[in-house]
Amino acid sequence: MLNGIGNTIRVSLSDSPIEEVKAGINILQAVGLRKDFVEIISCPTCARTEFDVITISKQLRESVKNIRKPMKIAVMGCVVNGIGEGESADYGVAGGKEQSLIFSKGKILYKIDNSKVFECLMYLMEGKNE
Repeated sequence: MLNGIGNTIRVSLSDSPIEEVKAGINILQAVGLRKDFVEIISCPTCARTEFDVITISKQLRESVKNIRKPMKIAVMGCVVNGIGEGESADYGVAGGKEQSLIFSKGKILYKIDNSKVFECLMYLMEGKNE
């Protein structure tokens, strides 16, 4: 209908071409044209947050960057809204002060110590719970 108009997106950065490729991949993921990756969603944090959302999110992003399978992981800062807001995630954490809830598709799986959240999520993503 549009005869190909708008089929090309050009990414130009004042950086190395490698960074342009990374930006292009991120765009393809954001618009849903590339789905073979682990998507990490996280809350922006608020006064209810008692859990280190930023550190866990960064650890997960680094650890899953080369995994090529479609999956969504939620890192949410509280149990008040976290499970509901992350219910579309394959797996997620709703953080608490000392313990957090691990969930899948909005259903609670475990209550664990915060020191074990990262390892638990990685274990679940690798399919070792099946």
